[in-house]
Amino acid sequence: MTKRIYLFFTVLISFSSFSLFSQIAATHTAGCVPLAVNFTGVTGATNILWNFHDGVTSNQQNPTHTFATIGTYVVTYTATGVSGTQSLTIKVYGKPTPSFTVTTPTEGCIPYVVSFQDHSTGGGGSSITTWQWVYGDGGTNTLPGATQTYTYNVAGQFSVSVIVTDAHGCDSSEVINNLVVVSQPPTISLVTSPSPPFACVPPLTVTFTSSGSTSHSPLGSALTYSWNFGGGVTSTSATPPAQTYTASGVYPVKIKVTDANHCTDSTTTNVSIIAPTASFTTSDTLCINVNSVFNSAGSTA
Repeated sequence: MTKRIYLFFTVLISFSSFSLFSQIAATHTAGCVPLAVNFTGVTGATNILWNFHDGVTSNQQNPTHTFATIGTYVVTYTATGVSGTQSLTIKVYGKPTPSFTVTTPTEGCIPYVVSFQDHSTGGGGSSITTWQWVYGDGGTNTLPGATQTYTYNVAGQFSVSVIVTDAHGCDSSEVINNLVVVSQPPTISLVTSPSPPFACVPPLTVTFTSSGSTSHSPLGSALTYSWNFGGGVTSTSATPPAQTYTASGVYPVKIKVTDANHCTDSTTTNVSIIAPTASFTTSDTLCINVNSVFNSAGSTA
């Protein structure tokens, strides 16, 4: 009987000692808001009270709690079978505030180079340590640094995003939809009448049209036109007024076509009014009733 009593008190003392000296634990003691933490209490304890000091308490043995606000929390634990009050300090960091801009125009022609500048700030004043850019055409970039340059080699309208991570390991992202618009240059059609625009003597009246030109812009089919006929004569119509040339010469005519994406292309044709010049050679002796050969290789038109 004495041995049984001794064994009972030995087990009781051992259990009490375990309860007395066991410590509470948490899966995380620091992290980013919202921070979910799993807490572990002392085995066998009763009358449990967890106080997370954010207005929430729990009497569960092993509760899970989410800290929804940035701050430092001293979580306390009291229970029957545990000596005094145990505590854990939990630090909850804010997430970065993401922000970036484009330092070059966002519209242009293939291949188009765009520069990006990140202005993100870390939570609690911490520094940004990593960037992950997604450019919308399948291209990505994880190079260090807040300033990045990217070349678009395909046409389209692209959303751009950046994921930033700060020194606390917290991350945030920003997306700007349809930020970059890239297109192939317009396909220019230049038709003249007469074609080619040539005459031997003036005057020569020529009509021009570029109405068959085609836009490849993702923003629509609209085109603008800029004609330069020389001598200060210009036009912005797809089919400008006919031009009459009253003197011999060669007159370059340039047309520049611009799409809704501010992407341009141009071409030039020459209006020529040149009188032909006859020039030929033959033998220095000609005979009557005998065919002779004349060479006009030196003639011009």
